[in-house]
Amino acid sequence: MVELADGTEYLSFFPGENTVMLTEDTSSYDAQAESQQQFADRISGLTYTIVTSLLFVFSLIMFAFLPSRY
Repeated sequence: MVELADGTEYLSFFPGENTVMLTEDTSSYDAQAESQQQFADRISGLTYTIVTSLLFVFSLIMFAFLPSRY
């Protein structure tokens, strides 16, 4: 957030390496940031699920090859 001398607030972002853009539409930015956070949360949950499932499958395979006591 950038506030000018006259009191107006602008949101600054960098779309390119040498480009700065200012906008007054902070609600759109907040919605996009929330969407990106929700996507990151879903990917994190998916990663956790995949790792847990693989550990479970690996342990089932290990238990299948344990020698029988009887």
